Amino acid sequence: MTDLMFNSFLVTKYGANKSFLGKQALLIELFTNLINKYLELQILTDKKGKLEFINFIDKLNLQKELIELEKGITDIKYIKQSAQRLGRKAQSAFKTQ
Repeated sequence: MTDLMFNSFLVTKYGANKSFLGKQALLIELFTNLINKYLELQILTDKKGKLEFINFIDKLNLQKELIELEKGITDIKYIKQSAQRLGRKAQSAFKTQ
């Protein structure tokens, strides 16, 4: 199951097909929502486990952004969301040091 999910998130030789990329982006979005709901249920109690899930969600969001770029989407809404995410990451990097 892990291999199936991992391979479905990768941009592969089929990446030129916009329909396929759209389905990949939707799959990543749905999977991210599932993980967020899992975190909301507070099944994980340790901070390390929660942090690993949050980092994984960030990686999924980055992969989704890469897929959107591959599709050629240049909607200002997506650009603003990406900029906000990068801004938060930069701020958190400076806070921890």
